[in-house]
Amino acid sequence: MYCDERLVVIRFANYLIINVYLPCFGTKERAFICDIVLAHITSWCESFAGCKIIVVGDMNVNLDSCDMMANNFAKHCCLRRCDDIFPGNSFGKKRYTYVNEALGKQSYIDYMLTSCIDDTADFNVLDPDINYSDHLPLFTRITNIVLDNKNIVMVSQIEVSSQKYLRWDHADLAGYYASTGTSLSIILK
Repeated sequence: MYCDERLVVIRFANYLIINVYLPCFGTKERAFICDIVLAHITSWCESFAGCKIIVVGDMNVNLDSCDMMANNFAKHCCLRRCDDIFPGNSFGKKRYTYVNEALGKQSYIDYMLTSCIDDTADFNVLDPDINYSDHLPLFTRITNIVLDNKNIVMVSQIEVSSQKYLRWDHADLAGYYASTGTSLSIILK
């Protein structure tokens, strides 16, 4: 539906799924860029008011901190953090979502926000044996997906990556579209 350098918006069944990449602290005009991106997201949410909303991505800020911009946005759009809905899934404590072992850095900067708490059956931050990114994959299981008046259950793993060598803007788009089209065609029938 929509894609730019900081935002991807897709509609799947009765869900509007938004992937976001907000700038880091220290980025020139960070507040201005965040305002624009969050205004775009709000506009999409308002345009598809009948849809349930999932916002996932690299917020580049710890939402437990005092960054009011992202927290006010979440409140305005009635979004809840999945890591708050399922706090015990990471052995009773929140798991870092960004881990750079070479630099000895780790932080909470990747989030999944949802407007459909009752439909969110599970959430976790995964730590796979093979991960080419310093961002850990976020996992959720969503129920009550309505597609052609049929309820289905979808398990989704959404990985947010800032890999230096594997980039979406340099990816084989034709191969990606063919692969996802083949994989998703079973549920679209």
